Order: sequence, then C-alpha cells, then structure tokens
Amino acid sequence: MRPKYAVFLRLFDYIAAMVYGTGAALLVEAAVNPAWPMPLGMIAGMILGVAAFAILTPFFILLIGGFEILMTGMFAGMVSGMGCAMLLSASTGSHKETLLCGAVFGLLVQISLHIYDVKHFGDVAISERENDA
Repeated sequence: MRPKYAVFLRLFDYIAAMVYGTGAALLVEAAVNPAWPMPLGMIAGMILGVAAFAILTPFFILLIGGFEILMTGMFAGMVSGMGCAMLLSASTGSHKETLLCGAVFGLLVQISLHIYDVKHFGDVAISERENDA
C-alpha cells in the first residue's frame, strides 16, 4: 500500500524539474548572446544549466533531501540550458518563450526519468523502499 504522501513526493519531483529548467533558462537568457553560433550556445547553455542546478539545489535539499533531487536537477538543468540556448541562437525568442521552453524541457526530462524508473524498477512504493533497507 502506498503512503498518502507518495503523490506529493512525485509532484514535488515534477515541480522541481520545471523550476530547474526555468532557472537554467533565466541564466541562459542573461548570458547567451543571440548572435552566437548554435554549438557555442549549446555548450554555454549546458554549463549555465549546471550552474542553475548548483544554485537551486541547496533550497531543494532543505525540502526533500539530496538524493531525491540530484538526478532530476542535473539532467533538467543541463538539457534545459542547451535547449534554451538553441532557441536563443536560432531566433530571438521573447522572455516568456524562453521561460516556457525551460519549464517544458524540465518537465520532459522528469517524465522520461519517471518512465525509465517504472520500466526498470517498477512503481516502488515508499514503504517498500523502507522495508528493504
């Protein structure tokens, strides 16, 4: 039987991934020049996405713990940074488009991680994890 708070943990993962993506988008928008070539923008976006991960992680660790958020944050920040840098290099997107791009990339990363976990490990309830330890 799943504990009542398991849904909130899963929801927190999705919200955190979107926040990481949006944070990466903000850093990319501030630092990447639209005149840069796309490969350079992607590399800079990846680095800035990891920087957004490093900036935002202490706040999420206080809420839920480090292990739960590390994989989501790293992938979401890196992929969102690269995607938003490509968007900025390809065209001059507005501020809202850039933030939406970051949030959508973060959401897609979390969905893919969730599908991967369910496929390889099954939908493991929190109480089952505690009993195995």
